Amino acid sequence: MKVTAAAVLVAVVVLGGAAATALAAQHPDVSGQWTLNAAQSDNPRDMLQGRDSAGDESRGGRPGGGYPGMGGGRGGLGGRRGFGRGRPGGERAGMSDEQRQRMRQTMQLVFDAPSVLRIAETDSSVSFASGSGEALLLSASGRKVTQKVDGGGDVEITGRWQGNDFVVERKVSGGGKVTEDYLRSQDGKQLFVIVKSEGRRGRSIEFRRMYDRAPTTQ
Repeated sequence: MKVTAAAVLVAVVVLGGAAATALAAQHPDVSGQWTLNAAQSDNPRDMLQGRDSAGDESRGGRPGGGYPGMGGGRGGLGGRRGFGRGRPGGERAGMSDEQRQRMRQTMQLVFDAPSVLRIAETDSSVSFASGSGEALLLSASGRKVTQKVDGGGDVEITGRWQGNDFVVERKVSGGGKVTEDYLRSQDGKQLFVIVKSEGRRGRSIEFRRMYDRAPTTQ
């Protein structure tokens, strides 16, 4: 039986595509119950106060050093810094009352860290649940979910895998944007959440939350 060069080429392409698809589907398992480790987490309130007292031009975070146990992650995470450059006059100068309320709503997303986080992961989705409220189910394809907020701006939420990180992006209507990168440590015992908030006028803050895997009950 003759095997033509074209047939061999088609077989190589098909097998290569299948292998690439299988490889792309292999993401770290971030599912489980996680407990906030406040001692090893950054405090965004302190970071903001420190920047404001330094004249709004300082840069915080952990320059160049990365975070222990995180490995490469998306882009290595070794050179992340704590803040973007601010602007004189402050974030809220010249804002309307509604804009100020929406920015407060955005910052509430930054400050409110769930003490317990329950994550369930499938091939196509990741769900997040905390001690309060219903579970948030996000498609890994980036499909948008809209949360209605009484007395505030609607929040558009998307989720997607980016390398070893599951990235959750929240946009407050008329406010700012908060991005959370979920990355499991190499030994699987800790979960790193890198939070970045971007305001309306170029100010940003970036910091880390650390979670420990809760022991399984027999």
